[in-house]
Amino acid sequence: MARAAVSAVPPRAWLEGPCPRCQAGWRCPAGDAQRPACRACGAPASALAHALVDAGGALRGCLHCGHDQMYAARDFPRRLGLAVVIAAAALAPFTYYISLAAGALVDAGLVFLVRKRVHCYRCGAVHHGFARPQVWAPFRLEVADVHRFGSKASVVAALRPGAEPPAARRQD
Repeated sequence: MARAAVSAVPPRAWLEGPCPRCQAGWRCPAGDAQRPACRACGAPASALAHALVDAGGALRGCLHCGHDQMYAARDFPRRLGLAVVIAAAALAPFTYYISLAAGALVDAGLVFLVRKRVHCYRCGAVHHGFARPQVWAPFRLEVADVHRFGSKASVVAALRPGAEPPAARRQD
């Protein structure tokens, strides 16, 4: 796959997300000119919007669909967290349950050490390795509901006439 001549995209950044047609997963380096064609259904490749990366390597929107409503989440390895909890629970009777507190501290330390990734509300693409993911707000259920259910979302129905639905744009 051809690389785009975009210097603003961090060299180790990558994308993953669901196929728009069949929801099968795909993954590609962020510097590629387009996302790969779907292996499951054969959906054609689509171009990545590299104009949405600023000069510092931070995102201004989704590279896959171009949408500007995204959220940041920790890239925590769930299997590692589960392994820490299981090990602490297994050792609990032999350590007078002190291992549970130690496991909780290790788990909390891991949460603060891992990097953040940025998710798109619209297409579900996940952006890894970009600069300053903290400028995006954390996940908001009401914004996700608006993107998933549209005007049928409960938060939209509760708005007064003429009011705008909730948005999740950059914080800077």
